[in-house]
Amino acid sequence: MPVEIYLGGEAEVRIYEDIVEKIRKPKRYRIPQLDEVLRKRRTKMEARIISMARRNGVATPIVLDVEGDKIVMERIKGQPVKHIMTPEISREIGKAVAKLHKAGIIHGDITPMNMIYCNDK
Repeated sequence: MPVEIYLGGEAEVRIYEDIVEKIRKPKRYRIPQLDEVLRKRRTKMEARIISMARRNGVATPIVLDVEGDKIVMERIKGQPVKHIMTPEISREIGKAVAKLHKAGIIHGDITPMNMIYCNDK
């Protein structure tokens, strides 16, 4: 059983004790066959980008599995950055974003609500 479930515009996120599942939601306005292809493709791409960011020195969860429209990742136990933002943490975020950009990765939704601070990372 999930410990917590979050429903966003793009996905349902199920948080368990040690893992997180992110499942992309179908878009009813799309042709179902196209929607399935897009969700699977975008899920694979997201997993690749997470792994690429990690290889370039950015702290990310480890992707454990990708199946269809679902990514399974390790759960990072920490605090949401939005609750503990400091100038020092802001500088660390800036360094991480610089690493992403140097690797050719553009996040598109960088916000403290999308970040977890754990063990000084």
